[in-house]
Amino acid sequence: MAAVNDAGTVISALVITASNRAAGGVYPDRSGPVLAELLETAERLVQGLGLAYQVLEIATGDMGAGKYRMNDIETWFPSLQHYRETHSCSSLHDWQARRANLRYRDTDGTIRFAYTLNNTAVATPRLLAALIENQQTATGEIQVPEVLRPYLGGRELL
Repeated sequence: MAAVNDAGTVISALVITASNRAAGGVYPDRSGPVLAELLETAERLVQGLGLAYQVLEIATGDMGAGKYRMNDIETWFPSLQHYRETHSCSSLHDWQARRANLRYRDTDGTIRFAYTLNNTAVATPRLLAALIENQQTATGEIQVPEVLRPYLGGRELL
């Protein structure tokens, strides 16, 4: 599922998976591989734009309410001379599902709360600022990343 915020500037992904809880034991945690896939997708996006970035594993004390695991991608901003967060991937296990009463029936018939994961897929203002700062030429034009050129009629500079 994808969602766009009110201003239409941030596209987020919400993933719902089965939990790892079972009546007779524990299923493999599906949220770990899904979180890794969300992070890989966000990294491919930043790589495709040719932006320098770093991935952070966020400490528990720095996470928001209900988060089980969280990674941020920070992109380099030359004007600030440091990295700023442009993407965030989070696993909330069943915290968010409990608040929304999001449940499913397991193979043994037991009703369980799902696990949820969130990902800031595209935060347009942040990515646009990173692109402008990192792709600006000496003449003030913006070098268009190759992956975006087909959407801009093949233009190399703006």
